[in-house]
Amino acid sequence: MTKMLNHLELEECSHCNVAKPLLIKAWDYETHNHSGDNRRYWKVYLCRSCGGLITTASLNSAGNVIEMYPAGIKETFEFTYLPEQIAEDFQEALDCYSINCFSAFGAMARRTVQSMSSDLGAKGKSKVLKQLQELREVAEIDDETFSVLEQVIIGGHDGAHPHLPKLSPERAAILLELMKDVLYQLYVRKAKIQKAIELRKKEIEQSQAVEN
Repeated sequence: MTKMLNHLELEECSHCNVAKPLLIKAWDYETHNHSGDNRRYWKVYLCRSCGGLITTASLNSAGNVIEMYPAGIKETFEFTYLPEQIAEDFQEALDCYSINCFSAFGAMARRTVQSMSSDLGAKGKSKVLKQLQELREVAEIDDETFSVLEQVIIGGHDGAHPHLPKLSPERAAILLELMKDVLYQLYVRKAKIQKAIELRKKEIEQSQAVEN
C-alpha cells in the first residue's frame, strides 16, 4: 500500500505516464465534518516531469493512501478470449493494481490462478505452474522475487490468507506481467490461432466454391 510521505511512490504518473515519476509534496491540508469528526489528511504532489498534480487522502498524516485523484493508470487486457469467471477475477485484480492496492491485487491474482486451474481440468494447476516457470526463465526473475510471487499466487488455500507476504510496487509490477503472459499463453494465443485456422478454412472453401 502506498504511503503519504514527502514524496509519493507510483509506478507511473497518472497524467504523463512516465515510469517511476518524481512526485514531490506541494502542500497538505486537513478536513473534517461540522462536528470535527471524519477527519481526512490530504497531500498534493507535483510531478516534476509534466507538472501535473496528484491529490491523495489518508486517515492520518503519514498513513496509507485511501483515495487518489486522478486515479492510477487503468490496466487492460484482451478479455474477449477468457472464460467468464477468469475474466471477472482478473478484471478485479487489474482494478486493484490500478489504484495501488497491491496486496488486494495479489489476492485477486491468486484467485485468477485458482479459476484457471479449475477451468483447465485435472492438470490445470500443473499447466499454470509450468507456464510460470518458463516465463521466469525468459524474464530472468531472481529466486527471492519468484519465491515471494509463488507464495502469493500458489501457496495456501485462500487468496486472502494473512500469512502470505505483502507485495511491494516492484514485485506487484512483475506479478502483473507474469499474469498477463500466463493468461495470454494459455488462453489468448490458443484462441487466436484457432480463429486464424477457421478463417483460413473458410477462405479455402469459398475459393473452391467459386472455382466450381
